[in-house]
Amino acid sequence: MANISTFQMADVISADKNISVKKGILGLTTKYVYIPTESRIRGYIKEYSMVTGEKLHAILNSPIEQIEDVINSFEESEMGNYRLEMCVSDDKQFVALRLYRFIHLGFEPVTKVIKYNPTQALSEGRGSANRQTK
Repeated sequence: MANISTFQMADVISADKNISVKKGILGLTTKYVYIPTESRIRGYIKEYSMVTGEKLHAILNSPIEQIEDVINSFEESEMGNYRLEMCVSDDKQFVALRLYRFIHLGFEPVTKVIKYNPTQALSEGRGSANRQTK
């Protein structure tokens, strides 16, 4: 599990009106909570090879129904050219993700932050009615 506050997309997650950010004692820990269900959000980082990353990039532009099963079927890489940052609530009612590619000595975003939750309508982008991009 990774610390969401260190994610490149942390500002977008923190700005979401359905996310509560709570600092611990002395500000050493940060807890993210999906407000509608009061479920804790956990962060994950996965790295993939160039071939797998390119497939993942294409799939992230697909409807949500196809994405979860495909992401879970990909083989992770120890040091990949692609990095996927994910935030997932414990009850699986909120998911945010963004794909990065290693370019010019750092990871650069290749997708917008994509958010999924069942309670909000489509605000931008294409795909399922519960998909949002920022």
